[in-house]
Amino acid sequence: MTSDLEISLPTFFFVNKLSSIAVLVCSIFGWFGNLLIIWATVRSKHLKNRCNILIAFQALSDFLHQLGHIPYVYFAFSETLISYRSCYFVQFVSFSACDFSTMVMFFIAVDRLIAAKGTTLYSSLNSTFYILAVVVIALAYCTVFKILAYESASDNMTMCLIPEAITLPAAKLWFMSDGIINIGVTIIYVVLMVSVKVPTSEYRQLNKSLNTIIVAHIFGWILTMVVTFAVTLFVSSNSRFFTCLEAALGVAVNVNVALPFYIYYFRSSLYRKEFQHTLPFVRVIYSLSPARGSVVPRSIGNPHDNKW
Repeated sequence: MTSDLEISLPTFFFVNKLSSIAVLVCSIFGWFGNLLIIWATVRSKHLKNRCNILIAFQALSDFLHQLGHIPYVYFAFSETLISYRSCYFVQFVSFSACDFSTMVMFFIAVDRLIAAKGTTLYSSLNSTFYILAVVVIALAYCTVFKILAYESASDNMTMCLIPEAITLPAAKLWFMSDGIINIGVTIIYVVLMVSVKVPTSEYRQLNKSLNTIIVAHIFGWILTMVVTFAVTLFVSSNSRFFTCLEAALGVAVNVNVALPFYIYYFRSSLYRKEFQHTLPFVRVIYSLSPARGSVVPRSIGNPHDNKW
């Protein structure tokens, strides 16, 4: 049973101003890092593995996702409310990219599990159809929620941050769905860490990356999706309270979205080498960092072929 927790309009705008600044700072780091992942993947001949390409797709969708914070900052500081229906179109690309990224993130985890547990199967897969299938499924997932969001859109007024592109009735399903997917991602990575034992330097480094990714997921996507879904059911359905909660918890999501480049750079010798090779200015970062002298593999594919 929910209650209606009231938030005054000045407090509502104040919370959104603070949150918009925080997500914009995260976005600056995210835009930089995700564009570098895309650029390095396009330029490097060693980052053409299926998993690397999926990582680049996720980087692109995360970049587009965070572009939605630009109008949010404007609306927050101009103290402008617009209808849910208008917000749907303002955040159409960013909301779609958010869903696309969620599904690609799940399939990256599945890809690592298949590569580790089903070596023969993984080697037999056709790369083109494999990647195409992931893209089609991710786009289908986006389409389902775009339709639900459009059908449930109303003329009520709101602060147009990205999650407000879908109104509360359909948003409950969205938060629940994304929460389940992200919990699944975490479970897969835990299974990988616990059950896959490969005595190679790069795998040990990848294992550290998975630890970092799991922590980022728990305190980023999972925390946000689970808490917001629980609040809609048991705490409050008040729109201002709920929007403020989304805005505050969205900071954790955007930290998660901004992290991949930095995780791959400091935890993966393969990506560090390719970033340095295709982006010479990144060598300055490397010269100042403690992560040096790692064995550099040529692929991020099967962990049993000593190329991870």
